[in-house]
Amino acid sequence: MDAMHKALVDILTGKFGIPAGSVTDDVTLTELQLDSLALLEMSLSVEESLGITLEVDELVNDITVADTVALMWSKNAEGLVA
Repeated sequence: MDAMHKALVDILTGKFGIPAGSVTDDVTLTELQLDSLALLEMSLSVEESLGITLEVDELVNDITVADTVALMWSKNAEGLVA
């Protein structure tokens, strides 16, 4: 698990109480029961902890955990996370 993946899992388990075993690469954020408000909270948590801005509209349409991590890496242009 890379640093970005770990950060996302920590947010999902810590802030939303999702069991770590439920956060697999192929599960969608919808399947984790994250509605639009939760997605907004998650994006704010990512920005606070990593300095990476995720737009809520990027997190819809059954995006998976792996897709979300890839999106986070793509937005890590300033190399904030190694």
